[in-house]
Amino acid sequence: MKSSYFLFLGMLVLASCGAPTNEEKIAAIEGKIRTQEEKIRASKAAISDLREELIALGMDTLIARDTTSVTVLPVEKTEYTEFVEVSASVSSRENLMISSDMGGRIMQVRVREGQRVGRGQVLAELDGEIIRKQIAELENALSLARTVFEKRKKLWDQRIGSEVEYLQAENNVQSLEKSLATANSQLEKTNVRSPISGTVDKVMLNTGELASPGQPILRVVNLDRVQVKADVSEAFVGRIAPGDQVTLRFPSIGMEQQATVSAVGQVIDPNNRTFTLEVDLPNQNGALKPNLVGSISIRTFSAPDQVLVPSRLVQSGYNGSFVYVVDSVERIAVKREIELGNSSNGKSIIKAGLAGGEWLVDDGFRTVSDSSFVRIRKL
Repeated sequence: MKSSYFLFLGMLVLASCGAPTNEEKIAAIEGKIRTQEEKIRASKAAISDLREELIALGMDTLIARDTTSVTVLPVEKTEYTEFVEVSASVSSRENLMISSDMGGRIMQVRVREGQRVGRGQVLAELDGEIIRKQIAELENALSLARTVFEKRKKLWDQRIGSEVEYLQAENNVQSLEKSLATANSQLEKTNVRSPISGTVDKVMLNTGELASPGQPILRVVNLDRVQVKADVSEAFVGRIAPGDQVTLRFPSIGMEQQATVSAVGQVIDPNNRTFTLEVDLPNQNGALKPNLVGSISIRTFSAPDQVLVPSRLVQSGYNGSFVYVVDSVERIAVKREIELGNSSNGKSIIKAGLAGGEWLVDDGFRTVSDSSFVRIRKL
């Protein structure tokens, strides 16, 4: 009877104390997990130390089966930029075909190819003999007309003679003066002058050949300043503006140079859906020639203070993208799931999963697995 009584009292005590709550159970389990994780971490660190001792003793072969030799890279946190590279070519606004306003035989070409010329310099002379004879005749006629006019004026001042004769004499002088000015202007046009300062690039017609009005005789170019032009896809409309910095590259002459966008086209070409980008460039040494082909690298997007990793180290798995980082304490590779942002020029933005400062597995990233032992080798 007494045993039954005491059993009954024990049940009452247990009932009065109550069962643990779910929160208490969860807290207890989490505490046990942390304890076990700390033990595992300590064990792995101890194993890694022992492995290093074996390596120091020359026993590499004993651990080579389950340890991967890797190199590491630091996770950078810096500015991210995106660039687009488009083909470009050099042109010159002052690239002129020089012709004559009138036809005639070329009496002399005064310049040669490659020669520097100044603005207004005579490049070639056309035959102007007929015009010179006309000028001589007009000058004689004008001299006579002026003499007649002076006599008619003296008489008219004395009210001798008719007014009509006086006015006809005056008109004759004015008409001959205009004809003489026209003839002199035509004679001047037999001198083919350069409208710009530059270099004679090509002579098309030589001494003795016939030139027609508008027919090119020479080509003169000024390469002191050139323009680099490129057609850019309409996808980048609004992302490029005058004043933006670009990089110009001309592989054929081994040239790379920073420059500034000088103009952005406002019209989309309906044929290829592009707009024109222009960069003015000094060309003091003359290395840049019209129609020289190169490229323009244009920054289209930038974001400061971004976590960046090499794109080649990002792998894809069932749950998304991931990389391997090295736990320097345990000396193991740890699979880290990440959320990717933009990628360009071999770099990817990590939006989540890395904070910067971690060490990525580089060489050997495809051979390691989660929690596998690694040995970091120096490059």
